[in-house]
Amino acid sequence: PDPLQCPKCLKPIVTEASFCPWCGTKLDL
Repeated sequence: PDPLQCPKCLKPIVTEASFCPWCGTKLDL
């Protein structure tokens, strides 16, 4: 599957966390 992308910092996110590890933005998973 394609990695998620943070809507705020636009970095690819490959994690099961509910927030962006780069900028901390909460993600809608």
